Amino acid sequence: MNTSVAIVLYNRPHNTNKLINKLNKFKLNKVYIISDGPKKNYKNDFNLVKTTRTIVDKKLKAKKKIKIYSNKNLGLRKRIITGLDKVFKYEEKAIILEDDCIPSEEFFLFVNKMLKRFEKDKKIASILGSNYLSKWKTRNKYLISKYFHPWGWATWSDRWLKKEMDPKNLLKIKYNKQLIKYLGSFRALLFWFIKIWQIKKNKKNSWAYTWMYYNFIYTKKHIVPKFNLIDNIGMGENSSNTKVLPYEYFGYTKIIKSKKIYNRLNKFNKNNFDEEIENIVFSKNMKNRIVWFLFKLGLGKEIKLL
Repeated sequence: MNTSVAIVLYNRPHNTNKLINKLNKFKLNKVYIISDGPKKNYKNDFNLVKTTRTIVDKKLKAKKKIKIYSNKNLGLRKRIITGLDKVFKYEEKAIILEDDCIPSEEFFLFVNKMLKRFEKDKKIASILGSNYLSKWKTRNKYLISKYFHPWGWATWSDRWLKKEMDPKNLLKIKYNKQLIKYLGSFRALLFWFIKIWQIKKNKKNSWAYTWMYYNFIYTKKHIVPKFNLIDNIGMGENSSNTKVLPYEYFGYTKIIKSKKIYNRLNKFNKNNFDEEIENIVFSKNMKNRIVWFLFKLGLGKEIKLL
């Protein structure tokens, strides 16, 4: 496979081992290995990071392996952004997989086909491998959505991060009328503005929210597969950001093989894809919006944002 792949690792040798075993089936040409350093005063972190890197060194079968390792802990957001900055310094396009994102057999075929199809369409920011609703009725093999999902994806160097991605710059244009129109409501704008504000205040360590908000501002969209092509094995208390199991939040996000489950998921098709995502996300975050309004009124200084 000619398209370069970037894998993002940290301190989960078990997940990394599963990912490497899967990747070895695809005869990869060039793989960038982005690895964060161990946290200070964090029990066993040094050994876990070392073990994880050793697994990649010994087991990954690729024609060329390029290490982007950090000796110190940068944190999830900074590590991914700086790591991908280096990748796109040399690559025109790349596929990105974190250590807990196990691709299906169809993942690379789909992503490479879509990368070629939408290469010149600057309004498409990325190609996704995950479909949070698992299955969606459509005549095409893909959907076009304004929502980005970081579980297995790809993009081009000319669409990767700009200076505007800094949370401080993003917050300056929070009330842009075009943005409100694109998102569909002030409620939606408020939801995402809270996320960026949390990142600016170091209350949330997410690179994906800034990437998504940046693409909102420039009205860019993402290609989503009709069926979910990624199995996320990293959910739970040890994950950096996602503590809630996927089926508790978005319905079902395993790689679906059962026709019985397919039929059960047909209930999602009453709305369009983005509307269903919005209904699920916003209904789970009413507390965030209430806390934000209290904070703006000066009444919520002692309240911790969720």
